[in-house]
Amino acid sequence: MELFGIEALSRGSSKAYFCDKNIEAVKMIKQNLEKTNLLEKAIIFNADYKKCLEKIEEKIDIIFIDAPYKDDLSVDSVKRIIEKGILNKKGIMILETDEISRDEKELENIERIKIVDKRKYGRANLIFIKEEN
Repeated sequence: MELFGIEALSRGSSKAYFCDKNIEAVKMIKQNLEKTNLLEKAIIFNADYKKCLEKIEEKIDIIFIDAPYKDDLSVDSVKRIIEKGILNKKGIMILETDEISRDEKELENIERIKIVDKRKYGRANLIFIKEEN
């Protein structure tokens, strides 16, 4: 969700990555970053999440995963992030889903992570995940 990244930048984050394979969504992200004068702090990928994750070569503090609900990509994203070692030791992943029980069950099968919190906002559920060190 682009708003999460823009909010983080507006509150002092030095950098935020944005990834979307839809070119129209990427254009909207750029427009919103320009309006908020935050474009210079953003790295924007117009690619699918797998390619985006391959390009990131640094540790990240907060990763917000908002994959399209129907595509069931969120848990795979978490697996890839852990395998690549992108998350900082004290970092957190926030996974947005509308199928919390399905995703929780799948997340239990990923070694080295733990669910530290869950929240519900309307249709959306947020699962907060940390890597076990």
